[in-house]
Amino acid sequence: MEIPSTVFDYAPWSPSKASTALTCPHAFQQKHIEHVKPAKPTSDSGTVGTVVHRVLELAMADNLPTSVAMRRALKEKEFTYEVSQTVRTFRDAITDFLAGMKTFDQRIGIKEKHSERKLALDADFKLTPYQNPDGLIRGIIDLMIITNDHRGVVIDHKSGAPKPISMHREQLEAYTLFVDAQEPNLTSIRAALHYVGAAPNLAGKRTVWTPEYPVETVRAKFRQNLVDYLVAASASAATKEARKGWLCNFCGYQKDCPAYK
Repeated sequence: MEIPSTVFDYAPWSPSKASTALTCPHAFQQKHIEHVKPAKPTSDSGTVGTVVHRVLELAMADNLPTSVAMRRALKEKEFTYEVSQTVRTFRDAITDFLAGMKTFDQRIGIKEKHSERKLALDADFKLTPYQNPDGLIRGIIDLMIITNDHRGVVIDHKSGAPKPISMHREQLEAYTLFVDAQEPNLTSIRAALHYVGAAPNLAGKRTVWTPEYPVETVRAKFRQNLVDYLVAASASAATKEARKGWLCNFCGYQKDCPAYK
């Protein structure tokens, strides 16, 4: 598959980097090109999300109870009282997820599981070192599962409010491509968003799934979708313009932003 050279002007990409380029090229320029430090301090919500991810990582990797994984995660750094207390409110949701993983293992069988796996792809959609400056796209998969019957599962934890899964299509398709490159002998792959901070839906679940895609579909369709997405992100980034949007509420570059003013 031929990839336009303009895509590599801003590579290596990540799903969040491409999203920023499409949402506000000015913020993209400040963060990823000029490497300007944001003036706005990081909110506690971002810190809480990071800690919750770490609790899930520890629990899955070492088969730890939620309470033990939570204590370990909170001891790794010094957090404010508010952050520590907020993290503890996720206890029941994390416990439910771990129980769900045990049921999944009993019904289907987990051959391998990997938490916080850093993966990157080159222009041929093959694995490349994560820090390779000539890579195409990279990302960190919260949880990757390989089943006993040679199927792949990728789960991304979200600590914020639930959103339609279609809003994360590009991210999940990219992660699916990572799994395919890591395990080329799989028969199918599916992805899910686990809204660890949300109340259960009507079915009593916090996890929303995509369909299960044959690897042939992943390679034929998702690769082209990713290239089209990065072409659009590259074109948007090149404009360098400031745009008003949802990102304004979280952006750290408001001070010098003409659109925000």
